[in-house]
Amino acid sequence: MNIEKLNSFLNFGFFLDYGKTKFEIKLDGINKKLYEGVSELELVEHGGKLFDLSVSKSFNSNAKNLVPISGGLDSRAVLASLLKHTSASNISTFTFGSPNSLDFEIGKSISKKFGTKHYALPTKDNKYCQKEFEKISELNNNQTFLFHHGPVIDLKDIFGGYDYWSGYLGDAVTGGHLSPKPGSQSEAKDYFINRNKFVKSTNLMSDKNQDFHKLLDIDFIDEEILSLEEQLDYKFRQSMLIEPHVLMDGFNYKVPFLEKEFMDFFHSMNNVYRNNQKVYKKMLLNNYPEAFSLPTTASFGRPLADNKYKILLWRSQLKARRILSRKFGFIQNPQVNYTDFDNMIRVKNDFRTLIFNNIMDFNARDITPWINIESLWLEQKKYKKNHADALMVLASLELHLKNDPNLLA
Repeated sequence: MNIEKLNSFLNFGFFLDYGKTKFEIKLDGINKKLYEGVSELELVEHGGKLFDLSVSKSFNSNAKNLVPISGGLDSRAVLASLLKHTSASNISTFTFGSPNSLDFEIGKSISKKFGTKHYALPTKDNKYCQKEFEKISELNNNQTFLFHHGPVIDLKDIFGGYDYWSGYLGDAVTGGHLSPKPGSQSEAKDYFINRNKFVKSTNLMSDKNQDFHKLLDIDFIDEEILSLEEQLDYKFRQSMLIEPHVLMDGFNYKVPFLEKEFMDFFHSMNNVYRNNQKVYKKMLLNNYPEAFSLPTTASFGRPLADNKYKILLWRSQLKARRILSRKFGFIQNPQVNYTDFDNMIRVKNDFRTLIFNNIMDFNARDITPWINIESLWLEQKKYKKNHADALMVLASLELHLKNDPNLLA
């Protein structure tokens, strides 16, 4: 058994040796001198033109189009640009998540605004059965934690043959993952490890102090061209976690943020303009004013153009609701994107059964004798601790091993 590979999944929720990426992220066209002296307004206008061009290159007038829509920026940018190429009657949208959450409700309001055929898919209505999740594991290439996605099998049945437009990489390319400050290669790896830890309720690893530095093997390019933290993000998180998780096998994906000319443009501009997605947000307001006059999760449920004081005031109100939701479970936390897995393990019978059966099957393999799985389950069941992250990772790993018994070889 490859113990380092196992530890990577138990810590991050994905394997660090994935080699089945669908889309190559090319970083060889970055030229930091190209936009020296170019004004912010010129960057905003040029970025808008390049993004519309990215969508145009992938658009097929004979295809039906599907856009997963949330409260974020990237999916809405894709939809807004797509509407320049075709009518809303040729676009289907869907949201999944918790009703009354920002992502779910804003996504629905966007579809209503533009008249797309919309499917609202509450996670509470998901059916959790063994055979379906073994199939989903297969579509995921047995690579990442499961359960945070929508009803994949239903989507395949409804939208088979559609062009599926994804906002994959939008946040990363436009500056959403810039680190607070530059550092050494070792510091960059530490930053990645701390930022990407998935299981936080306990330490599942065989070596509690596992050193992942050597597994984060990368031929770094000059950090003046692209920050070390972003290079690690692209190589590992984006390619090995986000891609297999959101771009599961079985769909015809269109990924306009991956178009090289658009990527090179954002990577080549001074980081002053990428920081906090400064140019990107202004690009969206300039290029798609109608679409971005509505609330976004990036501005905590306020329109993107609101002044920072309104946004801060609204953010403080959301924080108060979040605190109340933790203290009084009947108060909805609007910032919960998907569902409260902690509670769902306890109250949703089919989900609880799926998790329990798989962690017990995993326990029977006896490959992690240092983990007291029965104790984790009892602490969860008796409301002593929230181990939802650990239990879902263990259940995901078991589902993957059912598909590929040699996964940890």
